[in-house]
Amino acid sequence: MKTKLSILLLFVVAIVSAVSAQRVRPAGYESVYFDREDYIPAEGDTVVYLFEKGGKFIPEQRDLGELFGFRKMGKDLFLFFKREFPDLIYPEDLLKFIDIRLSMWVDHDGNIVNFYYRFKSDNLYLYPDMEKHLYNFAMSVKKEGVKKYDIHALYPNSYCELHYFFSYIYKALVMPQKY
Repeated sequence: MKTKLSILLLFVVAIVSAVSAQRVRPAGYESVYFDREDYIPAEGDTVVYLFEKGGKFIPEQRDLGELFGFRKMGKDLFLFFKREFPDLIYPEDLLKFIDIRLSMWVDHDGNIVNFYYRFKSDNLYLYPDMEKHLYNFAMSVKKEGVKKYDIHALYPNSYCELHYFFSYIYKALVMPQKY
């Protein structure tokens, strides 16, 4: 009986948490670079999603993909990052950015077809004109692609999702033997 009551109580808590969290588009928000959604949990910090203009990309077919080459990307992405944020002290100032995640949808040929960012709302104020710099960084990565790192979806007409945290760039600088 106690087990059933415990499961029921957990179920009720999960429902209340899900109902009290919301995804909203901020009132009055307009951006040249991104479409934005804010995820407002019942407790904790607001999480911002910045989608490539045109909205969310939701592929019909997904697979797990071949993603092992992502560790090799850090040093190359650092060059793009340094170009967008030239006046930071490296690698120390990178620690401010480690919670930012760039997610990319990659096709079978290793091309990035769409991207979005996910981070806490406070991260929008880490650097002046942050959205512009995040956009330019993502476009540089998208243009370069991930083909040379052997990252791709496993099947034709399918897409895999690669999540790349900025902490990987930091790790590539301070622990180059591992990254």
